[in-house]
Amino acid sequence: MNHFPSRKTLIAALVGVMMAPMAATAGEAELMQKIEALTQQLMELKAQVQAAQKSADEAKAAQTTQSEVVAELKDSFETADSKSMEKWLTIGGDYEFRVDSLSGETKAFTDVNATFVNAANAAQQAWLAGDSTSMAALASFSNTMATKTTFD
Repeated sequence: MNHFPSRKTLIAALVGVMMAPMAATAGEAELMQKIEALTQQLMELKAQVQAAQKSADEAKAAQTTQSEVVAELKDSFETADSKSMEKWLTIGGDYEFRVDSLSGETKAFTDVNATFVNAANAAQQAWLAGDSTSMAALASFSNTMATKTTFD
């Protein structure tokens, strides 16, 4: 018996040894592809985290701006409230209402002088028209009016 392997066994072993690095290279290529895919996913996740961080920073800035506006409005309201009329003006006291009414009667008034002038004019016109009795009536009227008192 021969202790040396046969030629076929040696060729098979040689082919197997030569194929082993090729198989290892194929496995490495798959690993490299997986590593590249994972690296790509990692980059995408980093970009998403940066976008989320940027969005959070913008929201925080907007919230800070809104807080400042609210604070300004609150100060403005407090200033306006302290200047409002109800803070410094108080209306109070007693209110009284009164209605006054005047009524009365007046007696008939005759202006003696005006009446006498009217009668004198009427008598003069009648005398000028040729009526001689009008002068006697005027004299009688004048005597009656002389007894009346006129107040100015």
